[in-house]
Amino acid sequence: MNMITRTICVAFGAVLLAGGSSPAISNANPASANQASTAQNDPMELVKQGRKLNSEGKQDEALALYNQALQLSPELFEAHLAAGMVLDLKGQYEEARRHLAKAIELAHPDVKAQALGAMAISYAFERNANEASKFERQAFDAQAAERARRSGMPIQSSPLRSPPAVP
Repeated sequence: MNMITRTICVAFGAVLLAGGSSPAISNANPASANQASTAQNDPMELVKQGRKLNSEGKQDEALALYNQALQLSPELFEAHLAAGMVLDLKGQYEEARRHLAKAIELAHPDVKAQALGAMAISYAFERNANEASKFERQAFDAQAAERARRSGMPIQSSPLRSPPAVP
């Protein structure tokens, strides 16, 4: 990305984060202002922009967009998952887990493993292997169940489960 494009992207991101649009931008190109307004009112677009910022290492800016998305759509799985992951990166584990728990609750079966895996990683960040393995096992089982559901095959138990105790 060249310097001019990067500067424009940063300026556009700042406008979105400010919660308004710059008169210079809106007067210069009404179509751009309309798109910016639409983006501010579209929770999935906010999540998409937040993911881009997060991938650039801008966790605080990404979290602001995820929170804005959650204000517009409090039950948005993608926003809760993304917010939880960013909060983990920031070391705010309790708050991260509240978002991740909500993401697990809201998750459609085809993405539940992703949310469970994120919760496992959250516990791993704190070196809590017992909780991490519990959620990782659930993620594995959810993946297996989803694969079985898609293929029409019966669900098999997880090979990660402990074998029965031998008397």
